[in-house]
Amino acid sequence: MKRFLSISLIFFLILACSAALGVENTGNWQELNSRTTGFYKKQKFMKAAVAGREAVAAARNLPEEERSSLAVSLGNLAMIYTHLGKFPDAEDLAKEELKLRQDISGKESPDVITAWNHLAIIYTMAGKLKKINPDAEQCLLQVVAISEKAFGKNSPKIIPALKKIQKYYRITGNTTKEKQMTDRLAVLQPSAR
Repeated sequence: MKRFLSISLIFFLILACSAALGVENTGNWQELNSRTTGFYKKQKFMKAAVAGREAVAAARNLPEEERSSLAVSLGNLAMIYTHLGKFPDAEDLAKEELKLRQDISGKESPDVITAWNHLAIIYTMAGKLKKINPDAEQCLLQVVAISEKAFGKNSPKIIPALKKIQKYYRITGNTTKEKQMTDRLAVLQPSAR
């Protein structure tokens, strides 16, 4: 009887440990995501990367209806990798985020703007090595196009998109296109003249 109890207790402990390890490995997505963004805000990018990879893994195990959580985690990790200079990895994650957001909301939905912005940031940061990256410009132009379609060409809601492409043109020295965006912004926000 003692032997049976000992074996049962050992078996129970093994099951309990296995269950605990499983919970630890998949993790609570919200907690992992919070930890990721916390480290990111503190610019502890190596720790953020570890937590970010765990958040992506946990999000991949979430139910189908929570796919937007995976998109959030992919975008977060892409930005962390960008800060670490891991541009190819960051690009792969941001492209997966973009595809996922497009699948969820549609290619021209304002919900995909975040992913296009992530790609633009990655291409701009990677392009600093060679100054101009046409991929970054295309991503930012896509953000402008989606914003215009969603909100209208003369809506103040497109101002953030125009400011980002204007800044890109300033950074890359394209004064002609920068002036075009400056003029367009002046029409949308006359008080900024």
